[in-house]
Amino acid sequence: MPDLRQGMLRPPTRLRPACTVCGAVVHAAPASTLPRAEAYPVCTALACRLVVGRRAQLDDSSFRRFLQTQLRLRRDVAALVQRNEAQRAADQRRHEAVWAAMRAHLGRPASAGEVAVVVPSGPRQCVRLAQRRVANYRRHLQGLLEEIAATPADAAPAQPEVAPASALGGPLCRLCGGGCCTRGEDSAYLSAATLRRFMALRPQFGPAEVLAAYLERMAPRTERHSCINHTAQGCGLPREMRSEVCNNFSCAALDAVQAPPAAAVPVQSVIAIRRRLGQWTRPTHGADNEITALALITQSGLQPLPLRLAAPG
Repeated sequence: MPDLRQGMLRPPTRLRPACTVCGAVVHAAPASTLPRAEAYPVCTALACRLVVGRRAQLDDSSFRRFLQTQLRLRRDVAALVQRNEAQRAADQRRHEAVWAAMRAHLGRPASAGEVAVVVPSGPRQCVRLAQRRVANYRRHLQGLLEEIAATPADAAPAQPEVAPASALGGPLCRLCGGGCCTRGEDSAYLSAATLRRFMALRPQFGPAEVLAAYLERMAPRTERHSCINHTAQGCGLPREMRSEVCNNFSCAALDAVQAPPAAAVPVQSVIAIRRRLGQWTRPTHGADNEITALALITQSGLQPLPLRLAAPG
């Protein structure tokens, strides 16, 4: 008679529970580290444990509503991340196709001395400078000067760092038109450190002269929704008067042009795509971020290319 005991006396395999919040398998853990609520298993992720940990503070009905809200938020965030990743992948495919079309139009294959970049776009809508903005700017400068008077500097201020010299950086920034300036608003990123540095270069200037020097640099028309010193011709301040943020910031496109790896072939040319949105715009589905300009940048300057090369194929 066959032995039916083999395989029948072993306890049935018990499926490990899934985390109530993220759905991951809950592995064994010391009992003292698990929530007392066995009905809501949870993994070791802190975010998940914080959600399930609220059961100790809420009645069953309130906790279920809280949990449903958290799960819905989690699904929404995951869906947004997925859409953003899909958008980035689609954008990259389009960029590659447009760069290829630009090279074909120019009759020049990709080379070691060429970089392909995507730049944002400045506002490109000059308007008359409102007196309200001028008043805000004046108050900001006066506050910085009062801060300097109240806290004398212990050391000489550092001079602004200048990006590595390249004839390609200037045309690239002009193609963009100040997409990185839009958060300057009515403060122009200026700090007490900026004014200290400027005063060290102009030791004959007192607070009144410093204030006048900055106010005199203001243009009657500035770019809308951007830094108060952002004009159609660029920044209204010379580099020595600009903030550390402005002097030191470099976007990914400018990095590719200005500071290639030491062992890389020097950049000789740039094929650039300009998008409509600015540097700091978060990914927004439905927003108009179409390609607005194409250009070849060489040591000779900027050569616009036909926008039709960017038409979807």
